[in-house]
Amino acid sequence: MDQRKQSSIAAWIKRRWPAEHSVALLLGTAIIAGAIIAALFNVSGCESTPKAPPIPTSGMRIASITQEPMVRVRIKRSAGYVDIAAHGGLRIAPPDHPSPRTLNGLIRITHDGKQFILTPASGLAMAWPAETLSIAPISGDIVHVDGQPYPHRVFIHAQSSSMQLDVINHVPMETYLPGVLSKELYASWEFEAYRAQAIAARSYAINSLNSSSRRHYDLESTTASQAYIGANAHSKAKQATEQTRGIVLAYDDAVLPAYYSACSGGTGQDADLIFPNQPKLAPLTGLAQGDWGEECPDCRWTVIIPRDLLSRRIAGWGKSTQRTIGSLQMIREIRITATNAAGRPIRFEIIDESGKSFGIGAEEFRFACNYDGGGLPELDSKQMLRSSHVAITVTAKDVRMNGAGYGHGVGMDQYGAQAMAKAGHRADAIVKFYYPGADLRKVY
Repeated sequence: MDQRKQSSIAAWIKRRWPAEHSVALLLGTAIIAGAIIAALFNVSGCESTPKAPPIPTSGMRIASITQEPMVRVRIKRSAGYVDIAAHGGLRIAPPDHPSPRTLNGLIRITHDGKQFILTPASGLAMAWPAETLSIAPISGDIVHVDGQPYPHRVFIHAQSSSMQLDVINHVPMETYLPGVLSKELYASWEFEAYRAQAIAARSYAINSLNSSSRRHYDLESTTASQAYIGANAHSKAKQATEQTRGIVLAYDDAVLPAYYSACSGGTGQDADLIFPNQPKLAPLTGLAQGDWGEECPDCRWTVIIPRDLLSRRIAGWGKSTQRTIGSLQMIREIRITATNAAGRPIRFEIIDESGKSFGIGAEEFRFACNYDGGGLPELDSKQMLRSSHVAITVTAKDVRMNGAGYGHGVGMDQYGAQAMAKAGHRADAIVKFYYPGADLRKVY
């Protein structure tokens, strides 16, 4: 990309973000970072919501989906132990075992490399040679895992080589989704934003079922997939899920992988340019999205990072991922070398003081700038790259990045969806705006 195009991006960000606000924003970056996390992931109860008009769908069905699917959500990863309990007791056994054990009270579960060890809060420990345990409540539909309630049942998978445990919540799709909406959105947000989020989250989850046959889970319970809080969903999330039951976004007779992020900064990203093995799909092509997401606290931001520290972070990320950029020395220049049709960066070139040049994709660049493993200093929120939509200036001492948005920028902008809902737009209009060309279908 030539210097004029890079300068035009910098000028665009400067026009959208007046200079007189920069000092206040820099001083408040830590507060803003906390606010966005709280905004997206820490919710409270909400008032009841009236029934909204039904969402029009095409009536066509996607043939492979005949009923509500089950979802396998990894809620604990590589844990040394897990504490399990349920009101009324638990039934525990390897999957399909004819004689489950019935246990009451709190049960601590570990694995010694050969067998599970089940230790009641009072009583003798017992062993069960197996690689997987199925755990279901005797009464009701809630299992408590380390004190947190999860619906339906859980499975515990042992990693024999490390004696660590993965805990997977097996849950029907429509029971899973309220726990996603309650974690992904503010409880105070508009109901139509919730309905739009339900459609996107359901589509994303169903698409994930098709790509996980070799794993014992389909989705993570974190933002690596979709944030999920289990059974602690509030009424607005439950109502939005119920009123959109079975409705998905479809394209070319397949369920669309409906990616979304907190805030695009007004310019969407192309899914196929940043996600491995993602084919190019028209509804997931980055477009100019206007000012709908302007209320996001991180719609415009600046980070200033010492040049030597950023060089070490990027090199450290390169070494940890076995990339050639692991040999990066002191950064001399960072260039945007490619953008999508909407002008959002998709590739960068980093040149070090030795003259070596390294190409890196947009999301990889964000991950590399935020890397704090390998003995590097813990990432300061004031220096966290919130997205890869940036204009960059390298000085003798620092690297300054003026950025827009929070997250990868593909698909729906959650803050934008909220703004559209506040302006009176319904859920079907919101998702069709952010996934142009996609069709709404009720598949079960």
